[in-house]
Amino acid sequence: MSFRHLYRVRAWIALTYLSFSHVAVAQVAAQAVPLSAEHARALGVRTSAVSAAETLDVGTHARVVSKLDAQYVVAAPYPGIVPRVLVAIGQTVRPGQPLASFPSPQLFDARRALAEANSQARLAQQALVRDRSLYEDGIIAASRWQATQARATEAAAMARARRAEMASAGVVFSGAGEEAQLVASHRGIVSEVNAVPGTRVEGAAPLFRTVDPDALELDLLLGRDIPVPSPW
Repeated sequence: MSFRHLYRVRAWIALTYLSFSHVAVAQVAAQAVPLSAEHARALGVRTSAVSAAETLDVGTHARVVSKLDAQYVVAAPYPGIVPRVLVAIGQTVRPGQPLASFPSPQLFDARRALAEANSQARLAQQALVRDRSLYEDGIIAASRWQATQARATEAAAMARARRAEMASAGVVFSGAGEEAQLVASHRGIVSEVNAVPGTRVEGAAPLFRTVDPDALELDLLLGRDIPVPSPW
């Protein structure tokens, strides 16, 4: 018999022995071991009857999560500086509540442009009323009346665009000095504050994040050996 065949025979004998050993161990483990009261006291074994309970105490890990459509971000509408932060994490805010002061040169330029657009729209409306009367009396030509109508329409559209720009900025002017303040757009709980007082921020930088408290969920991290508690 060659060395290779001898090695295979020895390996087969070893595997056979291990198989018989596992079977023997399994048979021994499956047998019930009697335990007397004296042995139980010596080993420190304590037993108690199982009773029904209305509640179940389960130790586990959990985290609070929110739906994506229930999160709202308040970003900087223009480049600027945040001198003051008026809210903190965990604080409940209402729509229109100031979150931080936000002076910005671009913001005041946008406000000036809005005032000019509103003024031009009022003047165009006054010219429209005057030229309508003149056209009906036959004093002015139809071409002038049409031009006046076109200017009034353009001025009204520009004013609406400027108002929409200021509304999307989420800024109000408060106090005697008309301080510019960023405000919350929805009711919620402040979950994130990225604004640091005295720092400069770029336009569209996210400064605050709020979440709807009615959309919060509890994500339980349960193992397979931990029973799942009933919600009732």
